[in-house]
Amino acid sequence: MKRLIFLFALAAFVLAACEQASDSNLQADFTPLPTAVPPSEGAGGGSLNLPFAAQIPVNHLVEGDHRYAIWVKCPLEGLENMSSGWIRLIVSESFTQLETNVFLRLGGISTDPLAPPNLPGFHPQQEGVQALVTLLGLTEETLDTAINECDMVILFNDGIPATLQLHPLDPFEG
Repeated sequence: MKRLIFLFALAAFVLAACEQASDSNLQADFTPLPTAVPPSEGAGGGSLNLPFAAQIPVNHLVEGDHRYAIWVKCPLEGLENMSSGWIRLIVSESFTQLETNVFLRLGGISTDPLAPPNLPGFHPQQEGVQALVTLLGLTEETLDTAINECDMVILFNDGIPATLQLHPLDPFEG
């Protein structure tokens, strides 16, 4: 039931954002977010990091201009309802297919899971494209909460392809 309510709220967010977005202004009026999410003042102190990811299949997005947003709903302090805002994404055959993975992240598109954004988009047949959010500085207790209670999704501006759920991967120390 909790996930159903979350998905309804998410659908309302998408519809409202799509109405407000215009082709002439693809960058959202949001404060830029970090490329990974550090703990808030009262919640951190740990050395564990937890990535959440969703694989984007080859040809999932057709050639053209798109926007994506990552929505995070998590009971950890500072992550209750967080969104990346709409981020511009260009899918074009003019981009070279890369030998490395491509990450759609809170702060933009990159070829490294923890580095600043460095790409405007990717080739439609690019392999290894994934939505990625990494929670940083977790303790054992907050790690368990994040794995069991955090919901993260990536939305695309055109509604097709459908919203994809991000799933927790193996935690790592950092």
